[in-house]
Amino acid sequence: ADARTAINRAANEIAADIANVERIDHHQFAALVAMETSGQLTATQSKQVLAALLAGEGDDPAAIASARGFEAMDASALESAVDAVIAANADAFERFKSGDAKVAGLLVGQVMKATGGQADGKAVTALLRRRAGL
Repeated sequence: ADARTAINRAANEIAADIANVERIDHHQFAALVAMETSGQLTATQSKQVLAALLAGEGDDPAAIASARGFEAMDASALESAVDAVIAANADAFERFKSGDAKVAGLLVGQVMKATGGQADGKAVTALLRRRAGL
């Protein structure tokens, strides 16, 4: 599993619920982190699955993710969502292309809203940058 992601999840989510740390073992934790770093889960989804593990709602991260409908977005579906947001927010996208980094959050947020939170924010940002020629 990716060390940086593992440290972030341990230092934030697990530390916040340290009383229940015995409910998750290192294999489950590593599997969850691997799912996040491979793109199977977004960071937000990973945090929700980790919270479920700590709450004792299951012991298999993949099963919890599946039960919650957390599936990786198809690349073409993500591209369609990004293109639709760009079309609907042409002025904001032009500002993004011109170097206004603040508007990236607006665009990413609109894609997240359009996809019901299924999109990976990092993938959205990368796709916006590619579309902008950055």
